[in-house]
Formats: sequence, structure tokens, C-alpha cells
Amino acid sequence: MRLLIIGASARAAAASARRAGFTVTAIDRFGDADLAALAEVVPWRGSDLAAALRCSPGVSWMYVGGIENRPALVRRLAARHPLWGVDAAALRRVRDPLVVQAAWRLAGLPFPETRSAATPPTAQLSTSAGGWLLKQGRSAGGLGVRRFEAHATTRTAPAAATRRAYFQRYVAGETWGATFLADGRSAVLLGVARQMFADPPDARLPFLYGGSIGPLPIAAD
Repeated sequence: MRLLIIGASARAAAASARRAGFTVTAIDRFGDADLAALAEVVPWRGSDLAAALRCSPGVSWMYVGGIENRPALVRRLAARHPLWGVDAAALRRVRDPLVVQAAWRLAGLPFPETRSAATPPTAQLSTSAGGWLLKQGRSAGGLGVRRFEAHATTRTAPAAATRRAYFQRYVAGETWGATFLADGRSAVLLGVARQMFADPPDARLPFLYGGSIGPLPIAAD
């Protein structure tokens, strides 16, 4: 069975799909040599995505990194190709940090305090409990994350805080990511990995993603 994988980098997902027995067509922005060894690679260059999809009419598809920033694109593609994954309506909700914050708090789980771009932290708040981060709502790989320092004269969101941006308290410690499958009735944890920052660090991009190490052993509970 053929599976279409679309994203900024489809290599990891293509390798997993091949191990599961699928024949893979991958549309990504890099076309790495090791991806070409796993899948039929269709170049994706901006607006050419629709044309690239014509090579696989009706084939089921899934998306990986970067596409989660474009729910409208997910909706359009899902109208023509069966989608394996989170649909556009649910994607919009899980990509809204204020919706996620409310859900976690309702469940009694810890979540770093999060504010919209319209309600930036005050100068007093920005220097307490580790400070704050300014995050862009449409970004990936840590590209849109930087530290935020408010000034006493701050009354409105800074210019860098676009309508989709938000503020979130910085929490010190290691960054781990969990991958799981869920269908609205149950969830299965697939694994946990530690996320690394780019090395050497870039002062302009202090939270740039540099890879993952895993799977990490964790207790069942």
C-alpha cells in the first residue's frame, strides 16, 4: 500500500513507514539522499505542492513537521486525499496555546502560564520565576522562540508579537517530547525522547532545535 508523506522533512516518517511495509512517496523541502533511498521523492517548492500531489491521486497521506502551521492547507488536501492524522478543525484547537492551557488546567495538570500577544507580562512579572518567552504561533524547530524582557513603560505587546504570537513562562530543565497515538477514546504512548538545542548555540536563535535522543526509559505510571 502506498502512503504519501508531506512536510518540511519527511525522512524520519518515511523510514518508519517503510519498516511498517508501506511504499512511500515523500514530498519535502530538502530531498535528502537517504530519503531518496527510502521513498519516491517529489520536490516541494512553495506553490508547487498542488501540482506535486497530482502524481498520487487518491493516495492516503499524513503530514509531518511544519505543516501543522497550515490548517487551511490540511483542510484542502484532506478534501482530495484521505488524511491519516489530525484534521484541520482539531489542529486549529491543539495549536492554540490558550485552549491547551485551559484543557490542562481543567485536568489538574501543570502548565506554564501562557498569555496572548494582547496581554504581555509586566516588567515585574517578566523578572520573576525565571522570566518569560515570546513564541510565534506559526513556527517550528524553535525558530520563533526568544526570551522576553518587559520594561516599566510597556503597555502594549511589542512589535515582534504578532497576532498569532504569545507569551509563556520559561521553565528551566530538560526538554522531552512524547509521541503517542489517540483516537478520542484511548491513547497509546509510542515513546519519549530528549530534545536538544543546536550546538554550537546561535545567539539569534537560542532555542533552535538540534535533534532528539531516544527512546528514553520511563516508568509505566
